[in-house]
Amino acid sequence: QLNRDDLTASESVERDKLREEAVYRLAASDLRAGRFDSVKAWDAEAASGRIANLVVQADVKATAEVTLTRGSSLLDYFVDLDGRPLRQKGAVFLPASYRRQLEALSVKHPETAVLHANQGNFWLSQDKYEPAAAEYAEAVRCDPKLVIAHLGLGLAKFQRKEPEAALISFMEARRLDPSSIPAAVNTAIALTALKRTGEAADAWRIVLKLPIDDVLRQSVTAFLAR
Repeated sequence: QLNRDDLTASESVERDKLREEAVYRLAASDLRAGRFDSVKAWDAEAASGRIANLVVQADVKATAEVTLTRGSSLLDYFVDLDGRPLRQKGAVFLPASYRRQLEALSVKHPETAVLHANQGNFWLSQDKYEPAAAEYAEAVRCDPKLVIAHLGLGLAKFQRKEPEAALISFMEARRLDPSSIPAAVNTAIALTALKRTGEAADAWRIVLKLPIDDVLRQSVTAFLAR
């Protein structure tokens, strides 16, 4: 049976949860709107993992809770529709302090998926695919429904020349979010790279049903007509 002290402690925990949720929503809204100073007003060291993540994102002026600096489609990484690399990628600049902050916060909040996903983004932006894959895998473990983590894991695996493993991640991202254009495109590219011709053609037809831009639509149509 619960005594009065137990009830008081339980009520206190519930109040803390409600406050954290309210602060998180306010900070997330500020981040999306680009009000970075408002987000950074929160103390990352004292905050919950997901609020601390927002503070770090504000430091690099990112307007999303989780980012993929280059993009979430293989096309953003100069990969052709058939899976061949078109040209050298080159690292994208992100300050080392960004990674160090995320790493330190991940030690404090090891179960916060977005912290691991953003570390994966850092490593992916530097063309360091092994640590990127490890961080994205940890993000997926913490939150199996985090679509961008599955996309990031697939991108890292594809760049490691593991198209079959990448395909699993891309297909899971697509299952979680059927409207995701990057998930659909990446699935089609991976199937094409694996020479699973019939499945690839079906996957490209799915891409054509999505609201893609005219340039990609023309490219996919021409690719299917080969």
